[in-house]
Amino acid sequence: MLNEELLNEALSVPGVRVFFRRKVLSIDFHNRIMTVNNGETGQDDKVAFHLCVGVDGSYSVVRRQLM
Repeated sequence: MLNEELLNEALSVPGVRVFFRRKVLSIDFHNRIMTVNNGETGQDDKVAFHLCVGVDGSYSVVRRQLM
């Protein structure tokens, strides 16, 4: 229930986009571009961002890219 409430709260904020079935491949923090693999199509996409929050677990791609 906590996950559902957090997701609903995030989606209520204008400008917030949430993606599922995506895997972060790399992050360019200087240009604010994230490369993600679309798990549905198998295609790699570039996604622009203003804020990146790394909550992707103990093997965090976000943390590794920051280092």
